Amino acid sequence: MEIGVEYRTTERWQGKPVYTKLINFGVSANGASIAHALNPNTIIRYSAVAGSIPLPHFNTAEPAYQITVSVGATDITMACGASRTGLQTYVQVWYIKV
Repeated sequence: MEIGVEYRTTERWQGKPVYTKLINFGVSANGASIAHALNPNTIIRYSAVAGSIPLPHFNTAEPAYQITVSVGATDITMACGASRTGLQTYVQVWYIKV
């Protein structure tokens, strides 16, 4: 899968075709965010990976190792502990077109 390229999947959501795109978030940093340029009402789901760690990653015993991403109306935002900064992060988003 190429970064930033839109792909049509074989899935359908409410009768409409589902598309997916891989977004390069850059390196992980607490509070970092990037614009996703997608209609927020069309996003079905998302997943992410930082380094080789699938997100979200919670460690209640050691908060410095926690890392999460969230996809909002206009941006993808990251929250991470000090031990998880500097990891190359990618976010895959699945969406429909209206």
